[in-house]
Amino acid sequence: MKNALIFVGIMLVLFLVTFWRCQVGMIDQRAIIQFKAPVAQVESRIIRMNQLMEKLVPVEDIFIHNCFFDQQGCLYINSANQGKPETINPDTIAVFANLSPAERNEFIAAMLFLKDNDVWSVYKLKTCDCYVSEYMSTANESFKMRRILYYNEPGKNYSVLFAESKIPDRKGNLVLIGYNFD
Repeated sequence: MKNALIFVGIMLVLFLVTFWRCQVGMIDQRAIIQFKAPVAQVESRIIRMNQLMEKLVPVEDIFIHNCFFDQQGCLYINSANQGKPETINPDTIAVFANLSPAERNEFIAAMLFLKDNDVWSVYKLKTCDCYVSEYMSTANESFKMRRILYYNEPGKNYSVLFAESKIPDRKGNLVLIGYNFD
């Protein structure tokens, strides 16, 4: 009986240590810019997405231009669900009216590329007239800091906007900030 209690105690301690290390590892992972593709390639796609987002037809009843994936993998453009990327017909998306057929396909391909590199959204902040992206999005409510990635355009300085935020990492002109949404 004594040996069984010792064994259960050791297993419980090992489980708790492993669980804690996994949680710490996830927090550390979200504090570093790390993509599957080279940083320069992701940066160029973010720049291109920002350009394509500027060409979208404005929608009056939404606060910001946006494009994002939900947890089920559906693509939303200006807060309207367009469906799963493999079933989308880019020619039927009304806000794509100002995009050429090639740009429509490029838009969807770029969003898929960014999602594959843990960049789940692109949206315009009207306060700074800049585009930002959610990085390594998680549905885990224990993470109080959102990770926002933005392209720090040479000659412009958006850091004043994010003065209250932590800047855990920079790669090239990409800046990762931690934003507390509590």
